[in-house]
Amino acid sequence: MRVAIQESMKSGFVWVSDIDGVKGAVVAIKHEGFWFAENQVSLLMFYCKTGEGYKLLRKLSQWIRSDSSIAMASVFLERFMDERYVRMFKRLGFTRQAPALSYVR
Repeated sequence: MRVAIQESMKSGFVWVSDIDGVKGAVVAIKHEGFWFAENQVSLLMFYCKTGEGYKLLRKLSQWIRSDSSIAMASVFLERFMDERYVRMFKRLGFTRQAPALSYVR
């Protein structure tokens, strides 16, 4: 994870909520798309202990929208993720749900 964060700081997005200690963080990396010429963004880490989550994700969404070289941003939620996060991402503009298959133990 350390390498991913360091790389994101060079070519991606890192935002930390530090209110009397770290309360949350969002880390994303911008990279060339595999199937197309434009860049894409992948969310690498989203961590939040308090109500700062929406603020962190809003900053990420603003960063994505401000860069015209980004064609797509992908977010994969962990299993058992609270439905409120899905609604939060949709409010921020992540609207296309891709079908995906996963093997989970």
